[in-house]
This record gives sequence, C-alpha cells and structure tokens, in this order.
Amino acid sequence: MEFISRYALSCGSKIDVPYIYEKFFPLPIEKFITFHPVSKPAKTYDYFADVIEDLYPVLETHGIKIIQIGAAADHKFERCVKVCGMTTVNQVAYIVRRSLLHLSADTFSAHMAGAFDKKLVALYSSNYIQNSQPYWGKPEDQILLEPARLNGEKPSFAFDEHPKSINTIKSETISNAVFKLLGLTERANYETVFIGEKYQNQQYFHNIIPNNKGILVNQAETELRFDLNPNEDFLARQLNHAKSAIITDRPINLNLLKQLKPKISFLFYFVSSDNHTRTSV
Repeated sequence: MEFISRYALSCGSKIDVPYIYEKFFPLPIEKFITFHPVSKPAKTYDYFADVIEDLYPVLETHGIKIIQIGAAADHKFERCVKVCGMTTVNQVAYIVRRSLLHLSADTFSAHMAGAFDKKLVALYSSNYIQNSQPYWGKPEDQILLEPARLNGEKPSFAFDEHPKSINTIKSETISNAVFKLLGLTERANYETVFIGEKYQNQQYFHNIIPNNKGILVNQAETELRFDLNPNEDFLARQLNHAKSAIITDRPINLNLLKQLKPKISFLFYFVSSDNHTRTSV
C-alpha cells in the first residue's frame, strides 16, 4: 500500500487528483528532461555522473537538454543546465510539467511528475517501491528501479546505509530506461560487471599488465599488475618512465626494488596460504 493510501485511511479522507500551483520560470529551451538526483543519503545514487555521460551525447543528437533541479547545496553535474537553488517549488512544477521525462531519486519531484502524468525513471532503495512510488501517472510511462533483493532481503528503511544498496543498480540500466521511455533506439553499449570502493570514492587508477608489448604510461595512479604477468624488465622501464604502484603476489628482485624505490608510490603484496617468501623495500 502506498503511503498516501495509508494516510488517507488513517484520516478518513478521500484521495483526489492534486492541484499543483505553477509559477513561471524563464527557460530558453524547448526540448528537455528534468533531473533531480539528490534525496536522503540512502536514496541518493552515487553514479549518476556515469548515467549523464551515457545520456548527454545521445540526447544532444536529438536536440534534448538535461535540466538539473534541486537545492543550491546539491552536487552539480556536468553537461546539465543547472537551476539548483534558483527555483521555488512552484517553479519546479512549471519546469517538470514541460519536460519530456523526469529522472530522479525517490523524492517529492517524482510524485510531482506522476501527478503531471510525465514519463518517469526513478530510483528506490531503502523503502519498497510499492510503498513509495507515485500514486498518479500511467504505469506504462514509469520505470521504477530498485536493488535486486536476494534471499528475501528487505529494505533497510534507514536514513543512511553503508554500503548503499541503491548503488547496486547498474548505470546502464538507468540510461537505457530513459532511452526506452523517450522512444529512442540508442542504448548504452557496455555492461557493468563490478564497481569497487576506489571507484565509489572517485579514485581512478590505470592498471597495466607488464609485458613486452606494454605501452609506458605517464599518468598518476598507475598500477602495475605484476601478479598477472611477472615481467621485471617492463616494470623497471615503467617505473623509470613515471612513478607507479605495484600489485604483486610473488617476489620481485630486491635490488630492483631498492634501486627504484623513489618511483614506487605504493606496493600491494597479496600473501596466500602457500606463500612463504618475504620481500621488503
């Protein structure tokens, strides 16, 4: 049961079609979708930047802009027309009503879009969709996404989560939902297999497998995967070329490590149960 139905039952009130007062907001854009990514911590998806990177080039080819609405303190996303903190709730209503589609977290604007019978892609996490989904709007015009709940797992109903279940929703699933509801044939051309903690913290690393055909990289946070191919010659050439990290599960020539120590940003050594050697730098 939706929360609004529970409230109506408790109050003995009838649910009717809402009247939402709109106030003019100047927008020199004709075709656009609205984007409201921020809600409570548990309901805020951390990878919306990836979704925008999928959407922007496709929507641009169709002359469609992305307008980000929300509070002034909200994180601002690149490639969006940002009106965060510039609007009242009534002006948000004016903008949402004129949009082609609304993309949002589980927040008030999703219900507003439903009341306006707009196409809607919304993300849910800490509550059941059937409790929090918009009461109004055509179901065929709405794609509501939530994490896969395995083995009868229930939502946390928490203000915040660690880790956040909403982050298990794949970015391409969100992008493709937008394309589908807009009637576009384009789709995201990748599949998310795994997202690690470093990516979540916006720490980006370049992994290199050392081999004779390897290309030297002059980038920060380069990791040499010595565990995948123990090529000391390439390792030495890369470290002489640029400061890098080393990931290994086997010994490396100690003299080489001592010689190149100033060029090693850090060293990860995976020790297994059958590993009886020790390498120190």
